[in-house]
Amino acid sequence: MEGEQSASEVLNLFVCEVMNNEIDLPIHIVECLKDVSGEEDVKSKKQLKNALSNANISDIFKEEKFVLQGSKQIFLDTQNITKEQRYSIFTKDKNDDCNFLNFFSSNFNDVSLTNTYEEIKILTTALSGVYNRTELLRESDEMSLDNQIDVLSTDLNSLGKYIHWQICKEYNLRGRTELSNLPLMITGAVLVKAYILTDIMQCNSTCGKVYSGLDETSVKECECGGEILLAPPMLRVDTVSFVVPEDIENKVSFQEEVSPKNIFNLINKAFLNRKLLLILNQLTEYKINEKIAIPSDAVFRYKDTNDVIRVQYIHEVKDEKEIHIFACITDSRFSDPEFISCLFLPGIMRDIKSGLKGDFNWEQVISRSELRDWKVTPFIKGKELEKTSSFKEMYSLFAGGVNDE
Repeated sequence: MEGEQSASEVLNLFVCEVMNNEIDLPIHIVECLKDVSGEEDVKSKKQLKNALSNANISDIFKEEKFVLQGSKQIFLDTQNITKEQRYSIFTKDKNDDCNFLNFFSSNFNDVSLTNTYEEIKILTTALSGVYNRTELLRESDEMSLDNQIDVLSTDLNSLGKYIHWQICKEYNLRGRTELSNLPLMITGAVLVKAYILTDIMQCNSTCGKVYSGLDETSVKECECGGEILLAPPMLRVDTVSFVVPEDIENKVSFQEEVSPKNIFNLINKAFLNRKLLLILNQLTEYKINEKIAIPSDAVFRYKDTNDVIRVQYIHEVKDEKEIHIFACITDSRFSDPEFISCLFLPGIMRDIKSGLKGDFNWEQVISRSELRDWKVTPFIKGKELEKTSSFKEMYSLFAGGVNDE
C-alpha cells in the first residue's frame, strides 16, 4: 500500500482551537503532515495558520439538533470531472475547552469514518487535558502563553502522527466495516439535480463575500480588507425529488424534522462547509479551487438523545457541469414497520447507482429497488422547496393548490 502514494498525494491536517481567556480570543494549534511517513508539511502549516488568523471554528460549525461528527468526501477535478481524483475524511469533535477538526486527503477510499472519528475524539480529550493543566500553570504565572502553545503543539504533533501512522502504515483505520452500535432504519431518500459553478471569486476574510460579476474580476481586495481569491467551485441545486413512506408526518412524533425542507437541510449539512473550504483553499498543495467535493458518507449525532443519523450518498456525472446526487438517510430514532432496515441499504445504493446512468425515468428507478412501495415526489425547484413545509403541501403545489409567489 505504501508504494501507492507519492509525497504530494497524502495530506493530513489537524486544527485544535482553545481560548486565550485573558483576551477572550481563540488560539489555533495546527499540524500538517504529508506522505505516508507523516513528514511535517512546513509550507502548508504556515499557510493554515495564516488562513485561521481571522477564523473561529465554533462559529463555522454552529450545531443545533444534529451534530455532524464526520464525513467522507469525493473530490472531482473540474477539468476532468468524470475521473475521481481524491478522497478525504473530515472529522471534528468538541468539548468545553477544545474545538478540534481533522482533514485527511489521499488517493485511497477505504479509511474508516467511524473509527477515525473515535480516534479524533480521544485526541480531543487528551489535548483538552493538556490545555487545562497548562492553563493552571499560566494562572499561577509558572508558564507563559508561548510555552503553553509549545506544549500543545508538541503533543498535537505526537498524537497526530500516531493517527497518521494508523492510517498509512499500520492500516488499523482502513478497510474496516462501518458499524453503528444502534439499529438504524432507512427513513427517506433524496435525488438532487445540481449544476457546477466555477470561476467564482471570494473574499478570504471573515465576510466571505462572493464576487461573480464580470465587472468585479479585476478587484484584488474586498471592501472588508480581505484578499480576493479564486474560490472552490460550488454546486447549485436545480431540482429535488424525495422518496418517503406514505404519510410520513403521521408516523413520527417529531413531525417538523420530516418536512421536505428539513430533510434536505440535513443531507446538505454533510457537504463541506463553505468557510472551511475557503480556509483549505489557501493551502496551495490542496488545489481546492480546482475541485468539487461531494460527500459519500456522513455521521450525525442527535443532540437530545445521542441517537445516530447516517446518510450515504452516490453521485452520477451527467456532463461537465451537471451532477445528480442521491442521498439515503438512516436513523436510530425510527421504529415504525413502514421504514426499512439499513441491512437493505447496500442493495438499494447499487440499484440506484445503476439506474441513474444515461437517460432514466426516476419513478422506474425507484420501482426496481427496495424503496418501490414508497412515495416518489415530483421534482421541485430549490426556491419552491424553501416555501414548502410538508409533503402534503408539496403534492398540492403540483396540483395547483399552492401559488408560487
